Amino acid sequence: MRQLHSIAMAARRRGLTLVEILVALAVLGVIAAAAAPSLAEMMERRRVVAATQELASIFSYAKSETNVTGAVLNLHLEPSVDSQVSCARLVTQSSRDTCGCNVATSDACSQVKGASVTLREFLLPKSTGVSFVASAVWGAGGNVLSFSRNVHYTNVQNFQLTVTGQRTGAQLRIEYNDLGRVHVCAPSGSLGGYPAC
Repeated sequence: MRQLHSIAMAARRRGLTLVEILVALAVLGVIAAAAAPSLAEMMERRRVVAATQELASIFSYAKSETNVTGAVLNLHLEPSVDSQVSCARLVTQSSRDTCGCNVATSDACSQVKGASVTLREFLLPKSTGVSFVASAVWGAGGNVLSFSRNVHYTNVQNFQLTVTGQRTGAQLRIEYNDLGRVHVCAPSGSLGGYPAC
């Protein structure tokens, strides 16, 4: 009889009770709720870094492409028409340059003979929580940066392209100096791995 009783007790001890499962789920829920905001902040910082790297690669592409083809290229950084996207558009230079970011996307780079041709475009919807804005002492052409073969100076001064995360305020800045050097830095030192501006 004693042996039968110990077998029955051993069978009752296996597995988890409903109360134990509910306690474990409650603890897991508290941990997930505490981790969610920091995960969202980390994701936004990664978006800021990704957007900055894409924009810096456009500068590198423009410099190498103009050296290969000999063509003059324009990088348009005007504020968009609807303010819903941040825009960077690299195009060939022509007398009929209708490729500005301040032109509706459907009308940009019209297919008129002799018009500019888009080589690269980066449109970042502001709904992603990340945006960028260019500032500089612009030349006569507005918010346009020109790249020419064997010309190692720029037509604008104090150029800065700042990428900002709306939720965290994390920022990275691309500086393009008068000699054509691209430098990425963190204005407030808020992102690790990048020097402070």
